Amino acid sequence: MASRIASLRVLARQSAAAAAAPAVLVLAATGSFFDCTEPTVQPSTAQCEQQPASKSVESKGRSSTIVGVQNTDLRDKIAGALGSPLHRTRKESWPPEKNPGTPDPPASDANTSPPSATDDDELSPEEARVVATFNRVAPSVAYIQTTALVQHYGMSRQRPFSLQESEVPAGTGSGFLYDSDGHVITNFHVIASGMADMGGKVKVKCHNMAEARDATIVGIDPDRDLAVLKISCEGEDDTLPPPLEMGDSANLRVGQTVLAIGNPFGLDTTLTTGVVSALGRDVMGAGGRPIRGCIQMDAAINPGSSGGPLVDSRGRLIGINMAMISPGMGGGNVGIGFAIPALTVKRIVNQIIKHGRVVRPTLGVNVADDRIVQSIGAQLGVELEGVLVAEVLPGGPADLAGVM
Repeated sequence: MASRIASLRVLARQSAAAAAAPAVLVLAATGSFFDCTEPTVQPSTAQCEQQPASKSVESKGRSSTIVGVQNTDLRDKIAGALGSPLHRTRKESWPPEKNPGTPDPPASDANTSPPSATDDDELSPEEARVVATFNRVAPSVAYIQTTALVQHYGMSRQRPFSLQESEVPAGTGSGFLYDSDGHVITNFHVIASGMADMGGKVKVKCHNMAEARDATIVGIDPDRDLAVLKISCEGEDDTLPPPLEMGDSANLRVGQTVLAIGNPFGLDTTLTTGVVSALGRDVMGAGGRPIRGCIQMDAAINPGSSGGPLVDSRGRLIGINMAMISPGMGGGNVGIGFAIPALTVKRIVNQIIKHGRVVRPTLGVNVADDRIVQSIGAQLGVELEGVLVAEVLPGGPADLAGVM
């Protein structure tokens, strides 16, 4: 093979000089390389870079590559020296030329758009259930705004430095439609700044209302952090959305899916989801007394979510979003929120609607603190049981029964 290669080089020089045409020969036994120094006529660097694609032939088990051989006589002599015929391969173009016998692929319809990701077919059964529940509950969620009167000194020509009053926004919160009579339920702390005795107002906007309208406060229960409002329908076409269906908070289970809907930071009709984290929590209410039996969940609630409904996966009311635990001052949600159970809401709200206030059973007595009872027992050297009546209210059940 070495003698053939030497003969081939000599033959290439002689034939190239006679034909006055450049030739490039590359032998690729273990690799390929370009050599632009052998031809009699020295090509430019650009010509070396623009040489045609290489062609390979087999010779006794080894591959030889010939590049850019344009002279026919030279090509035949080189092939004879190699002992095998030289077959030139056609230079491929890109993109490939179309075969006349190949049919055209079917044209795509430009008007055909891919299916929307919001189609029901694109949702899992669980996602479709959540979407359906939200669409059914959201219209009954109310956006509540409160205003308050503030006093300031005006600078008018008629009354310079006079004391004037202005109505300014005091806060926002959430609520929901309780019945077809227009009663709206929310937290007491949501509307506290809008109480009439403080010169404030409460406005409510439901799903199908063009503007928020004034609401009257039917009654409140600060100890349970509940308030009942009422709005009226005006006009034949101005109908209220359907009220929420009441659920049974007594049968809740830890791990059960819950949905919270409200208006956090003024972002109306916001949905968050989570699970029941714990049951039977005692949470301090706005009136300074603990609300027992509260629901703990990890569905995110933030300022403005208070008063919004907490519903189960079927859209039934199981609680009212009330408070959250937030680290530090102004911290964000950390996944610990609380809701007043639906059974407590139903019992308190029905009393407020019927009587305008909460009616609680009472004995008509005030009792002494347990620490006072224990102190008295220690001084007497006896263990006192029961309660110590400190005061009997006149005309109460205990007074009528003769308790002293």
